[in-house]
Amino acid sequence: SASPAAAAAAHPRSTSGSITGTGTVKVWCEVVPPFHLMPKHVLESSCNVVISGLVKSLLPWFMRQLASDYQKWAADENYRAERRQRTVVKQQQHRLHQQSALQ
Repeated sequence: SASPAAAAAAHPRSTSGSITGTGTVKVWCEVVPPFHLMPKHVLESSCNVVISGLVKSLLPWFMRQLASDYQKWAADENYRAERRQRTVVKQQQHRLHQQSALQ
Protein backbone atom coordinates (compact mmCIF):
# COMPACT_ATOMS: atom_id res chain seq x y z
CA SER A 1 0.00 0.00 0.00
CA ALA A 2 1.12 3.54 -0.68
CA SER A 3 2.64 5.69 2.05
CA PRO A 4 0.53 8.62 3.31
CA ALA A 5 2.86 11.04 1.54
CA ALA A 6 2.57 9.12 -1.75
CA ALA A 7 -1.20 8.98 -1.40
CA ALA A 8 -1.32 12.74 -0.82
CA ALA A 9 0.90 13.36 -3.87
CA ALA A 10 -1.32 11.14 -6.02
CA HIS A 11 -4.45 12.99 -4.87
CA PRO A 12 -3.55 16.67 -4.30
CA ARG A 13 -7.08 17.52 -3.15
CA SER A 14 -6.70 15.06 -0.27
CA THR A 15 -3.92 17.16 1.30
CA SER A 16 -6.44 19.57 2.78
CA GLY A 17 -8.84 18.49 5.42
CA SER A 18 -9.83 19.11 8.94
CA ILE A 19 -9.36 17.64 12.32
CA THR A 20 -11.85 18.00 15.12
CA GLY A 21 -11.95 16.85 18.67
CA THR A 22 -13.85 16.90 21.88
CA GLY A 23 -12.70 16.34 25.39
CA THR A 24 -14.15 14.98 28.59
CA VAL A 25 -12.47 15.55 31.91
CA LYS A 26 -13.51 13.70 35.02
CA VAL A 27 -12.12 14.99 38.28
CA TRP A 28 -12.34 13.64 41.78
CA CYS A 29 -11.04 15.59 44.70
CA GLU A 30 -11.11 15.47 48.45
CA VAL A 31 -12.80 18.50 49.95
CA VAL A 32 -10.61 19.79 52.76
CA PRO A 33 -11.33 22.44 55.38
CA PRO A 34 -12.49 25.16 55.09
CA PHE A 35 -14.06 24.21 51.74
CA HIS A 36 -16.08 21.42 53.36
CA LEU A 37 -18.32 24.18 54.73
CA MET A 38 -19.39 25.23 51.23
CA PRO A 39 -22.43 23.61 49.60
CA LYS A 40 -21.41 20.80 47.24
CA HIS A 41 -23.20 22.30 44.22
CA VAL A 42 -21.27 25.58 44.66
CA LEU A 43 -17.94 23.75 44.68
CA GLU A 44 -18.92 21.59 41.70
CA SER A 45 -20.16 24.49 39.59
CA SER A 46 -17.12 26.67 40.30
CA CYS A 47 -14.73 23.79 39.55
CA ASN A 48 -16.67 22.99 36.35
CA VAL A 49 -16.23 26.59 35.18
CA VAL A 50 -12.47 26.45 35.78
CA ILE A 51 -11.99 23.03 34.16
CA SER A 52 -14.22 23.95 31.22
CA GLY A 53 -12.22 27.13 30.64
CA LEU A 54 -8.97 25.18 30.68
CA VAL A 55 -10.26 22.59 28.22
CA LYS A 56 -11.66 25.27 25.90
CA SER A 57 -8.32 27.08 25.86
CA LEU A 58 -6.07 24.01 25.64
CA LEU A 59 -8.04 21.88 23.17
CA PRO A 60 -7.56 24.21 20.15
CA TRP A 61 -3.80 24.38 20.87
CA PHE A 62 -3.63 20.59 21.20
CA MET A 63 -5.51 20.12 17.92
CA ARG A 64 -3.12 22.50 16.11
CA GLN A 65 -0.15 20.58 17.50
CA LEU A 66 -1.73 17.28 16.49
CA ALA A 67 -2.38 18.50 12.94
CA SER A 68 1.17 19.83 12.65
CA ASP A 69 2.60 16.56 13.93
CA TYR A 70 0.45 14.56 11.52
CA GLN A 71 1.61 16.69 8.57
CA LYS A 72 5.23 16.04 9.51
CA TRP A 73 4.53 12.32 10.10
CA ALA A 74 2.76 11.95 6.73
CA ALA A 75 5.57 13.61 4.79
CA ASP A 76 8.71 12.29 6.54
CA GLU A 77 9.58 8.57 6.68
CA ASN A 78 12.47 9.24 9.07
CA TYR A 79 10.12 11.01 11.47
CA ARG A 80 7.70 8.07 11.31
CA ALA A 81 10.56 5.65 12.10
CA GLU A 82 11.68 7.82 15.01
CA ARG A 83 8.15 7.99 16.42
CA ARG A 84 7.72 4.24 15.97
CA GLN A 85 10.96 3.63 17.90
CA ARG A 86 9.90 5.99 20.71
CA THR A 87 6.60 4.11 20.97
CA VAL A 88 8.39 0.77 21.27
CA VAL A 89 10.67 2.15 23.99
CA LYS A 90 7.71 3.62 25.91
CA GLN A 91 5.82 0.31 25.68
CA GLN A 92 8.86 -1.55 27.03
CA GLN A 93 9.24 0.93 29.89
CA HIS A 94 5.55 0.60 30.71
CA ARG A 95 5.78 -3.21 30.82
CA LEU A 96 8.83 -3.04 33.10
CA HIS A 97 7.05 -0.60 35.38
CA GLN A 98 4.00 -2.87 35.56
CA GLN A 99 6.16 -5.90 36.33
CA SER A 100 8.04 -4.08 39.10
CA ALA A 101 4.75 -2.87 40.59
CA LEU A 102 3.51 -6.47 40.80
CA GLN A 103 6.58 -7.61 42.75
